[in-house]
Amino acid sequence: MKKTASLLLILLYSFHWFGCGDKTTSEEPEITKPVSAAIASYWQTVTFNFQVDSSKMWCRDTLRFFYQKTANTPVFLRSASDSLEIASVIKILHNSYQHGIQPERYSTRILDSLYHICASQWRLLPLKTPSAFAEFDVKLAMASILYIYDMKRGLINPYDIDSSDYTIPLPNSRIDLQEFLSSKTKSKFLADVQPKNEQYKTMQTWLLKYQILKESGKWVKVPAIDGKVEKGKKSLILKSVADNLKMLDFLEPGYKIDTSFVYDSILFNAVKRFQMKNGIPDDGVIGKFTIEQMNITPEKKIELLQLNMERLRHNPFVDSSNYLLVNLPEYKLFLRRDGRTQKDIRICCGQKRERYYFEKFKVYARTKRWKDKPKNFETPQVYSRVYVMVTNPTWGVPMSIAKNETIHDIHKDSMFFKKRGFKVYKGGKQIDPATIAWKNYSPSNLPFNFVQDPGAGNALGKIKFLFMNSFSIYLHDTPTRGPFGQSVRAVSHGCVRVEKPMELAAFLLQDNRSFSLDDVKCEIGIKPEDESKLARYKELLGRKPKLHEFRLDKTFPVFIIYLTARPVESGEVIFRADVYGKDQKLKELMHSKMRPLI
Repeated sequence: MKKTASLLLILLYSFHWFGCGDKTTSEEPEITKPVSAAIASYWQTVTFNFQVDSSKMWCRDTLRFFYQKTANTPVFLRSASDSLEIASVIKILHNSYQHGIQPERYSTRILDSLYHICASQWRLLPLKTPSAFAEFDVKLAMASILYIYDMKRGLINPYDIDSSDYTIPLPNSRIDLQEFLSSKTKSKFLADVQPKNEQYKTMQTWLLKYQILKESGKWVKVPAIDGKVEKGKKSLILKSVADNLKMLDFLEPGYKIDTSFVYDSILFNAVKRFQMKNGIPDDGVIGKFTIEQMNITPEKKIELLQLNMERLRHNPFVDSSNYLLVNLPEYKLFLRRDGRTQKDIRICCGQKRERYYFEKFKVYARTKRWKDKPKNFETPQVYSRVYVMVTNPTWGVPMSIAKNETIHDIHKDSMFFKKRGFKVYKGGKQIDPATIAWKNYSPSNLPFNFVQDPGAGNALGKIKFLFMNSFSIYLHDTPTRGPFGQSVRAVSHGCVRVEKPMELAAFLLQDNRSFSLDDVKCEIGIKPEDESKLARYKELLGRKPKLHEFRLDKTFPVFIIYLTARPVESGEVIFRADVYGKDQKLKELMHSKMRPLI
């Protein structure tokens, strides 16, 4: 393998540097002074600009200050006894592929070349080219610092990708660079800086598996077919299917397809498991879409893992033991407690933004006409804390929905308000809709607000869960149940619809003392288990639904994230479709970061 060869090269350099046998400090030549002088000169001629993050902190200036403070003493090149440590640092930079990062981002070819030059001159005094020693020391220090920042917060600032719909705080990336630069065990510092959570480690494991599979050249492609193959049927493609699934660890290596090519139960269960892990209805039927997913190449899977490892480097949610996690491409809400998923619940998220959205938005920015404004109902990526449950909620129709949909519904149906239970407000005052000549109003001329009363037809269902955010989104129930049975559930206007809201309520109330799940049930007409609550339940049954707020004793973390490849507790990685088309932009930005920067 290419990676193995580069590591052997590093070890060879290291051996060449310090030679055979032990060398005492007294035998080592003194090179600090000539290298220090060369470092001082180097800073006068160097022109590279090395920006490590969007806060405009220039690593070059930070490093220059450190060298000046230490009289330009080399960071790495002090004595021959440092050679193994230097080799270990370069090895870590070469191994950045294990994080989905091309080693050339850290100019490993240049560093290897300079390493070889320095190794060949180490015991020659006076040094022929102290400038090479100076350049190597500075560039290795810069590459190491860049690697630290990449591990701590990622290559890309996520706000540069989703500036309008990303509000998850960046992880704490404060680093004591002086501590690193002064350390005698810099390789340990670099090894310890990578994300340590199990999810990230799982991604690393699968990245290596796909890299090995790619380099093996043994990838098996399943031939296309017309129609489908069901359990018990015969098909010649079953051998290719089996070989493909064995390579992906869905089948035992020793499995062999029957010579009659019958679709047996062992292969059937492996196909079902493959479908489930890839977001396909797990019916075990081998059809066009299942084959397309099987034929996603190792190169493409590597790319997906690289992109999503970068997203994990952006996101601190794994540090919380108890939290709610919504993964939008997966259409799932995960109830996490003590580091484990207690339950997952289907969700519906926002619709994908309108095609050619950005081009159309430029037109709208110029005209300011509502009809030119493109639609964007994508659910944003958010970190917040759930603080209250609202039973029998009212629904204040967002102006975007009012202009795009509600006004047209009013024009079509004169009984709209009565059927849907809406009230109309203007300037904060309620108005009888029957007194309004609705034909005179349009999306560009709509001075009214619409509020839907609590009840069976309310768009938010019987309960919603509020958390602070700038997008006015929340988790909520819904009377529209059909979409939960679909595989693609990007159908809402931005809020997150929850299929089983009472399971979410029960989870949030496990440690709550001021009120119980039965209190919530009474308000929405569900019979409580606690008999002492029955009187309240019966009292409320005969009343018109009324909004009620239940404020949690403690707020509860919620993360709404976007992962198209996600590690699961079984040690596998599941892949999902890029519902909002975010992978391509991240791929382009990451690709731009893979060129040598120093």
